Amino acid sequence: MDINNSQGNTIFALDIGTRTVIGLICQIENEKIKVLAHHMAVHKDRAMKDGQIHNIPKVAEVVKEVKEVLEKKVGRKLTKVAIAAAGRALRTVKGKGYRNFKDIPLLSKKHVQELEIQGLLNCKKEIKEKFPQEPLYCVGYSVLNTKINGYNIEFLEGQKGGEAEVEIIATFLPNIVVDSLFEVLKRVNLSIQSLTLEPIAAIEVAIPQKLRMLNLALVDIGAGTSDIAISKGGVVIGYGMVQKAGDKITEILAEKYLIDFATAESLKITICNKKRASITDILGIKREITYEEFLEVIKPGVEEITEEIVAEIMTLNGKAPSAVFCVGGGSQVEIIRQKLAEKLNLPLERVAIRTRENLENVKINSRKLSGPEIITPLGIAAVANKNNFHNFLKVKVNGEEIAIFNPKRVNVAQCLFAAGIKVEEILKGIKQEDLVYTIMGEKVVIPGSKGYPGQIYLNGQQTTLEHEVLEGDNIQVVLPQNPPKVKITLQEVLKPYNHYVNLNGVKVALLKGVKVNGKAAQLQYVLQNNDHIEIEYINSLTELISQPLENLDIYVDGEKIKEDIEIFNLQKNLLNIPKDIVFKEKRVKENQGKEISVVANGKVIYLDKEKPLVVDVFDKLNFDITQPKGMLRIKKNGLDAGFADEVKSGDNLEFYWE
Repeated sequence: MDINNSQGNTIFALDIGTRTVIGLICQIENEKIKVLAHHMAVHKDRAMKDGQIHNIPKVAEVVKEVKEVLEKKVGRKLTKVAIAAAGRALRTVKGKGYRNFKDIPLLSKKHVQELEIQGLLNCKKEIKEKFPQEPLYCVGYSVLNTKINGYNIEFLEGQKGGEAEVEIIATFLPNIVVDSLFEVLKRVNLSIQSLTLEPIAAIEVAIPQKLRMLNLALVDIGAGTSDIAISKGGVVIGYGMVQKAGDKITEILAEKYLIDFATAESLKITICNKKRASITDILGIKREITYEEFLEVIKPGVEEITEEIVAEIMTLNGKAPSAVFCVGGGSQVEIIRQKLAEKLNLPLERVAIRTRENLENVKINSRKLSGPEIITPLGIAAVANKNNFHNFLKVKVNGEEIAIFNPKRVNVAQCLFAAGIKVEEILKGIKQEDLVYTIMGEKVVIPGSKGYPGQIYLNGQQTTLEHEVLEGDNIQVVLPQNPPKVKITLQEVLKPYNHYVNLNGVKVALLKGVKVNGKAAQLQYVLQNNDHIEIEYINSLTELISQPLENLDIYVDGEKIKEDIEIFNLQKNLLNIPKDIVFKEKRVKENQGKEISVVANGKVIYLDKEKPLVVDVFDKLNFDITQPKGMLRIKKNGLDAGFADEVKSGDNLEFYWE
């Protein structure tokens, strides 16, 4: 028979500690915990250190032993278990989301969510900076404070728009912590019914809700770590952890007396209970150890442990609390309690060890489970019951299974964060990078286009970020479509910079050449970010006509010009560019009346032959044929032509290599 189908609210709680594994079968009715069966087993080797599983097969062996013993005691098969992850791995940071909603009449749930997401993004940024090499995912976040126009306010939704701010606290956990727990349970055929954090479990029973109005500190001193939780004003205001605990004392004893770790652990337990112990070291020498000697030997270690615990309490609380409750096996070393009281400047009676005798609504039919080490496993059961077995769930995001804490309610946004998907890109779409370049010293910015926002589907139906997610749900994310990259050619950029004049009736371009980043460029060149474009223009009459001006009669916009003038300057008013320029040779020719003019490659050529040919134009053009660059092409008035073709006044010829 499966225990999970039995009558009543029955929970298999398992505390996988650094030194021991404690299993409880608890029945909870009306918030009263009744322990039906229990078993504790000690790790044979140091398979766990500082609360972290190092040897999965070894830990699985001990868990299997505890599970099988409990199955025999209750006569039922155990398939599901409530567990807790070590507080040593918890990373907690605070972040703020801020936005001015002055143009919004009333704030909606969507506006509040945008602020929370912004705050969470800031938390993720900070946690990544603090732990760049450690893969972490967000296991949850809570809103600490909300403001509108600088005033604290409990609910932003429905408020009139203004400067809104949300402060959140987010918790992160390394993948290795949960993954190693999963693997151990998988090897012993157990599935997770509930997963919480050890400090959360311990405070659940050690400091019940009615006591949390008081400023109290809970210190769970285990073997590898000391977890800390602080209550004040009816809530738990912070969690902390110190990576020093009972094993520190055991290591000091092992080194001092030349004994192995297991013997040192046994010595610690025996001498704390009986105030005297005998040992045999690795050389075979026997000796008796008194409690006074023991205290003197461990004094440096106790100083280290308590110093760090007190420092963490002060960091979390800002001052000494009103009282301290100690739980966990490590707290049974009496001198630790004394040192905590001394360093916190508290009376000794205000630093108390919490045992089962101090707990309300707990019934255990055994004297074996009486010490402070029972607090955390009882808390694991209580948290599982309180959260109705749903404080941990698995969902699929784009086909990949993820695990996520949900102490209350999990929504789509939390799952996407846990899966490492950038929610802000889904909401807004991806924007292409702006294209920035300079042309003739002027900076130009062409904004990048925006893509289409992504879409989110929950079990095949389109959904929103705030939609609740349940165990086994399937989330599919269609990422935003990337917009096309900004692409523009040099020819397109130059259009506003192309200026022309009419030279003897022919339209002639004043643009002479273009350089990009100091090098000549083709018109088909595609601009890149931070390109620098420089344009060269024909600036004077001499440069435009390419003939000695003293031999010519020149008219610019109908006005006769006697000397060279500047016809173009980009820095000056472009409206001053001449429109029409007419010129003609001054000398009188014998065959006057037969002279014709044509334009070749933008230059005016005069011919005084009776029937001039294309070859005559070519001879006067001074076209460079010493370095051929392909086949010479000739066009007359836009049509292919040959050297023997006749030309007439006003013809337009082009000579070029192809």
